[in-house]
Amino acid sequence: MHEALFRRVALALLLALPALPATADEAGTAPHSLVGGLREFGVTANNTVHFPEVVFFKTALGPPPSAFKRRITEKKGLSAEPAKPITILGRLYRPDGEGPFPAVVLLHGSGGISAWNERWAQRLRDWGYVVLDVDSMTPRGIYRHNTLGFNNPGTQPGRFLTPFMRAGDAQGAASYLSTLPFVDPERIAALGGSQGGSTVMSALAIPGNPNSPDSIRAGIALYPGCYEYNGFNRPLLVLAGSADEFVSAARCEMRLAALTTGLAPTLKVYVGAHHGFEFEAPDRTHWGLRLQYDALAAADAFARIKAFLAEHLN
Repeated sequence: MHEALFRRVALALLLALPALPATADEAGTAPHSLVGGLREFGVTANNTVHFPEVVFFKTALGPPPSAFKRRITEKKGLSAEPAKPITILGRLYRPDGEGPFPAVVLLHGSGGISAWNERWAQRLRDWGYVVLDVDSMTPRGIYRHNTLGFNNPGTQPGRFLTPFMRAGDAQGAASYLSTLPFVDPERIAALGGSQGGSTVMSALAIPGNPNSPDSIRAGIALYPGCYEYNGFNRPLLVLAGSADEFVSAARCEMRLAALTTGLAPTLKVYVGAHHGFEFEAPDRTHWGLRLQYDALAAADAFARIKAFLAEHLN
């Protein structure tokens, strides 16, 4: 697709998000609707509307493929070579004032942009952070896919995403943020949920990406799928639920405990919590697996995340 046309189409799609119908999406997450009232889309107590700005930036050149990445991709007959940079887009949320502010790269799960992103973007903005909410799907022509992106409706052959591929999106977003005059380039973190959490972990994993600036100073991963890592080169907070039916908190705990290099990540497992435990919405299922809000786990997670960002960015 010609880049100018892509920009026009992507801009129209992103600006239309708040007007989408109030029906549940295929990933089982809350719909693009007025969930929780107008505050969901930026209306605060004083009735000030904070609409995001649509921005475009280049992804970072992907890191050299790890042994694990080679195994899972070459087994499918696909190339494991680093992904080339593409133009990608996101929505930029900015606190009131001149800054410079700390910033957070926000990364969606395998279901794509949803109300989950809206809530986190507004929450982080209210905490005083610039937020770049990254859309990894629209620029690649992907509607929806599962974690590995194979054999799922809406995914065309050869169009799929893994956390390793999306690490370039996270690094590219951080690099873009570092060029903005109202962002402090030394205070940029990344936060993601589900596959977005795995993306955060991939972006911070040792040996790192020699092809892009190391702009991300800390990472937060909510209920991620944990892969094989050598270690992490930045502070990392991982929050998971012991009853998660999508990913294994026990496997994550085992793999993180086995690390011998880099900075030791902080892992908190909430007993009895499910996938999406911090997202306030009715209980729901996807692929027969449960997603469920847990008020106690959510409150603790918000406090931990706020303190973690304050410690490493302020």
